[in-house]
Amino acid sequence: MTPHTARTFVEDATVKRRTTLIASTLHPVVTLAAVLSREVRFRRDQYALSTMDDHLLSDIGIGRSQIDSAVRNGRISSWTEKV
Repeated sequence: MTPHTARTFVEDATVKRRTTLIASTLHPVVTLAAVLSREVRFRRDQYALSTMDDHLLSDIGIGRSQIDSAVRNGRISSWTEKV
């Protein structure tokens, strides 16, 4: 085990500051990337559902006007509708 000197404590603090700075800088970028990725997935799924005919949509339990809500929030189960 190496003895700690004042220099190693300063170096450790510098490394921690750099790591914190990098993490705080990258956090908004990573968050934005996640939001954009989710939005791309929503739009892709909305497009796929909008190309289906009304009979197929009714088979999976949604109407054409419910596509956006179904993609973003999920479809309400029939059990919830009955209650």
